[in-house]
Amino acid sequence: MPHDAPLELPPLSLFLSQHDAPKNHYSECRSASPPITNEEVVVEPPFRPHAKWYLLRARDVETKFHARMRGWTPCEYMERLYQCFLQLYLKGVCGAMFEIDDEEETLQTLLDELHQCTEGILNVVGVGKTYRLVEDIIQDVALVHSWLFEIQTDVFAEGQEYIVYQHRKSALLYQQENFEN
Repeated sequence: MPHDAPLELPPLSLFLSQHDAPKNHYSECRSASPPITNEEVVVEPPFRPHAKWYLLRARDVETKFHARMRGWTPCEYMERLYQCFLQLYLKGVCGAMFEIDDEEETLQTLLDELHQCTEGILNVVGVGKTYRLVEDIIQDVALVHSWLFEIQTDVFAEGQEYIVYQHRKSALLYQQENFEN
């Protein structure tokens, strides 16, 4: 090999399939970690005994999230969910009750989906391409989630007009943050 040739590093997948560390390190990790179920995504650094499994679970979460977005960017999708939630929630606040039972179910479905998306994004493994994708949208997700929390806590204390004002203020700040980035 000539001295001028650049050093080529092996792909990350090669490292994940091999055990570089001493055996006792892996046995300690296995004994210290709690049992893992199919439902949870565990955040782990690379080069652990189950790193490959974690990456597969992360890809699974990422795939489900992209399937839900149906072509929107993550920001657009979260904002769309938020707008649907806001419209239904304020309609419910204006009247004593929701006018149609389906709307109440839709509201709960939107809330569930927002929470699932947030959990899926914030719990993805911190390694590789998946993590870089998730890292880019964590702030957007957290911001929209905080808007939901504000609506739920402030709507009875401050009234509908205050919530609309807060939403417009948040939306303006959100646009300014994205414009600066």
